[in-house]
Amino acid sequence: MSNLDSSLNSGWTSYGSGYGAGEYVKNGNIVTLSGLIVKAAGVANIAFGFTCWVSPTISKKIFVVQSSTGTYRADVQADGVVSQMSPTATAITWVSLDGIVFYPDR
Repeated sequence: MSNLDSSLNSGWTSYGSGYGAGEYVKNGNIVTLSGLIVKAAGVANIAFGFTCWVSPTISKKIFVVQSSTGTYRADVQADGVVSQMSPTATAITWVSLDGIVFYPDR
């Protein structure tokens, strides 16, 4: 597993407090995300970006994730950007990455 902390955008960090850090692993042709990440108040919804070798093969992959305010959508885009999508996105403080699995470009 590779820790995502160095890839997280400003204002996003791993949750800590005994919860799994934001991580990803590329195993053959599959990328798996895991862990709990948190954002500071007023921070943009774009959590982090992957390099092209772990980007999905189509324009966008949509996943259902748990967050501090309920169940929402997370997008993994072909350019590697990973973002949370919700009508109350500014109210969300943490997002679980568990269950996000996709095929990368390369």
